[in-house]
Amino acid sequence: MGREPCTILYRYFWALSWKCWLFVKLTVGYWDADLIEAMEIKEIADRFDEDPLDETDRDGDTVRIMGVSHSLLWQLIPLGLPFAKLGEACNDATTYIDPDGGLHGYDPFYPAFLRKRFRKALAEVNEGGCSAPLKAQDRNFVPDAGHARLYLWVWSMIKYCIMMALSINPGPILFAIFAIFAVPIKLCDSLSVWLHLLEDTPDWLLWIEFGNNPFAKCLASTGAAIGKACCGFMKTAGEAANAAGEAAAPAVDAVGDAAGQVGDVAAPAVEAVGDAADQAGEAVGDAVGALSAVLRGASNSAGTAAEEASAVAPDEPVPSAPAMMPQEEVTVVSAVPPGGPPGGPPGGPRGGFFGGSPRGR
Repeated sequence: MGREPCTILYRYFWALSWKCWLFVKLTVGYWDADLIEAMEIKEIADRFDEDPLDETDRDGDTVRIMGVSHSLLWQLIPLGLPFAKLGEACNDATTYIDPDGGLHGYDPFYPAFLRKRFRKALAEVNEGGCSAPLKAQDRNFVPDAGHARLYLWVWSMIKYCIMMALSINPGPILFAIFAIFAVPIKLCDSLSVWLHLLEDTPDWLLWIEFGNNPFAKCLASTGAAIGKACCGFMKTAGEAANAAGEAAAPAVDAVGDAAGQVGDVAAPAVEAVGDAADQAGEAVGDAVGALSAVLRGASNSAGTAAEEASAVAPDEPVPSAPAMMPQEEVTVVSAVPPGGPPGGPPGGPRGGFFGGSPRGR
């Protein structure tokens, strides 16, 4: 490790901490001169410029792409996903771009009316930098230049907050809010891409045409024809769709008119059917009421007859027949003198009125 290991370790950890600090600034979208120089934004933008001959600089697009892509490194750290999404949101519309970083071709952060209010702060520049960097980052822009990044930055922050809330406590209301915000912006982005593809000379065709190699020249001869064919096809398809719509419009109107007439004709019949149904319902209701009254009267009559029958019945039970009397009572009644009753017929207890057979008893 050399003759001075302490110095080398100090410089190593100092460089490591400096890079970590740059990574933190990249995550929040704070692109100052040090971060711009360390990430080589200007060199990369010039190297990958699709059309070096035009006067359009892509420094702002390069800053956005580098910030969003490098913020994904947070996903390698446990619990680093919220910081990765924060870096994506902050770099989608960069929070701060140092006007002394040497970059061109990016939009101002604040809209024109705010830049006019910040005029005093934009003019205050010290040797060490701007006294108010967040306000003075647009000092090189004229009042009406470019599209403000502030609106997209606010939307990115709202989207980030909604995504974090969904990850913690998902619910239908949050999904609906996210869809209300996300669908229009995604639709506008898709339309802008299609409009770019429908141009007569897209940027990728210009890059192919100015490529200095046989492969690029071959692509230039075939790619231009393919691009024009695609544009012609889309144009023809659009015209055909418009013609079909114009041709179908009278038929649709006729169908609508016919449906309206059918509805007008059917309306009286529907009303008559409804009236008949109401009358039938009333008749059925009356019949059900009469039947209920008859059943109620019959039930009351049956109840009255049952009460009268129960009132006529005796309270004491009817005595049983002599044959069912106890044996002791029969014996007492048939007990007579051995010679029979005085003046009775001979024969003892077995003859005469009191001396009947056991069956008579």
